[in-house]
Amino acid sequence: MKKPLKYKLWLVGMLSIIPGLGFWIIGLRRKAVMVTAIYLLTWCFYISTIIFSLPGQIREISILSIAGVWVLQGFYTIINAYIQNNLINDRHEFHPSPLRSPTNSIDGYRRNKTINKSIARVSRFLHPDEEVQNVMLGLFDMHYHVHLKPIDLYTIQTWYIVLTLEHVLLISRGMSDNMKMIKRISREDVHGISLRKGLIADELIIDIDNISYLFKISFLYRTETLSFVNELSENFSKVVR
Repeated sequence: MKKPLKYKLWLVGMLSIIPGLGFWIIGLRRKAVMVTAIYLLTWCFYISTIIFSLPGQIREISILSIAGVWVLQGFYTIINAYIQNNLINDRHEFHPSPLRSPTNSIDGYRRNKTINKSIARVSRFLHPDEEVQNVMLGLFDMHYHVHLKPIDLYTIQTWYIVLTLEHVLLISRGMSDNMKMIKRISREDVHGISLRKGLIADELIIDIDNISYLFKISFLYRTETLSFVNELSENFSKVVR
């Protein structure tokens, strides 16, 4: 027997008459806030054309922008609800990594898919008896690491931070996915780890051999980053957040 849909598309469409409400109902809260903010900005633009007596053409553009945002957000909400239903009804053949638990959200599905790709890419750097316990993909902050040679600042940008049972691996993705092992160290040689939350990107700092490596990771992966920090911080008595 076919599983019932979690979200009725017609109901989501009706709720989307109020911009952002449809996104909020299906659990995409950030998108709901963003859509609402953009819609309010278009109205502010329209009101400003009246207050400052701007030319009629500009006023027409402001009206079109209001209508465009309203229509697109409703259409996009229905598409997201449809994808959510597909995920829940197992229409997608997605097998999550044992490191991750299944999720019903679209953003969670995409994050899991990205993480699984990361695990597949770094697996060739593992020893035969090693398994990935956790992995993060972060932008290596080149300006923060003044100890590196200038040539490194142009070749090292995006790194995989791989956690196995006994080691931490730093792997550079390089240009055109030309991956290279940068450092393999024992987990006991990691002297500290901290996480600074940001509006757009979080800063993950790992202290290795008296050198602090700073990585910028999207806030969308904050749950995964916190899991990584908690797992690696088992070696320490204190973690700064």
